[in-house]
Amino acid sequence: MKNTVHFVLQGKGGIGKSYIATILAQYIQEKEDNLFAIDIDQVNSTFASVKALNATPLTVIDSNQVINPIIFDQLMIDIIESDKPVVVDTGANTFSALLDYIVENDSFQLLTAQGKQVIVHTVIAGGDMLLDTANGFHSIANALNSSIVLWLNEHFGPTAPPNESITDQIIVQQHLQQIIGIVFLDALNPHTFGPNIRKMNENRMTFDEGIKSALFNIVEKQRLVMIKRDLYEQLDKLEWPHE
Repeated sequence: MKNTVHFVLQGKGGIGKSYIATILAQYIQEKEDNLFAIDIDQVNSTFASVKALNATPLTVIDSNQVINPIIFDQLMIDIIESDKPVVVDTGANTFSALLDYIVENDSFQLLTAQGKQVIVHTVIAGGDMLLDTANGFHSIANALNSSIVLWLNEHFGPTAPPNESITDQIIVQQHLQQIIGIVFLDALNPHTFGPNIRKMNENRMTFDEGIKSALFNIVEKQRLVMIKRDLYEQLDKLEWPHE
């Protein structure tokens, strides 16, 4: 995965995007023992606040929602010159400007031409978030000719009707060729697993830090182990690009 570049993109805020970025970064860091992480979320630098991931916060957009070309161009150069796998967490508030800039400047094509394998990670959330996030996924897939990992966050409700899967939905079927895998973020028990993950995230910990921390008792630590194991097993099954 050394030459992979992972952009976490979605236009809807509050749907677990930074949590996904931290999961992905932890997984890659453990697999490769290396990581170049960047947080360009202008409002909530959650990703950068997880110190163990050493993510660099970067302001790429000004108060008028305009991309600063000098900073973004340098980011592209830094990614190209890096010998580490890269994870970039983006913000919902920068989504439209960032997507337009990437398309206008063929940024992903540049990275590909320089030997990088670009993977977009986006999320569809259930319940009241379903329509907005499904449309966000559709916009991303239409705009970017990239491999996509689709994360399904069912914390807010199911992402598909009973006895159906997300791949049965027309908006997803249109882009199946781009999807290299699906990761489920299952709805967590609000009395056990849910509070444990929330405490871990609020304390800006990785799974391993939480598992070792005195903030969690032995039963809570076991729940963190279970969630980490489930997520990593799902990620292991994805069709990652070959070097």
